[in-house]
Amino acid sequence: MRNLFVQGALLGLSLLLALGCASAYRNGVRLLEEKKYDEAIAELETATTADPEDRDIQEAMTRAKTEGAGERVERARLYREETDLGKARENLAQALAWVPGHPGASLLLPGVEAEIKAAEGLRAEAREA
Repeated sequence: MRNLFVQGALLGLSLLLALGCASAYRNGVRLLEEKKYDEAIAELETATTADPEDRDIQEAMTRAKTEGAGERVERARLYREETDLGKARENLAQALAWVPGHPGASLLLPGVEAEIKAAEGLRAEAREA
């Protein structure tokens, strides 16, 4: 009798996990379509944790990270034009975290880093003057 109870509890837990995975996947895909990449990736990570072998989840995650990285690179370009180099660097770092070696982020980051270093040098000179 006790063994039957344990089996029922495990089955119930498995069902809850499967439902949570499906819900997280659906939410992730919806957020991806809405171009809310950070939120989509968070939902898809939840789905991946519940079912790491699911190809649909893996494909959605790849798409979310790839599109999100592209958007982050575009944001970084805009921040760079506005001379908000810190935000440009943050966006490029996130793009590279999602897609290591992302060509746009890899190309822009050294220039942003050089501009930050130059600005820090100018600030130091101004303090000394």
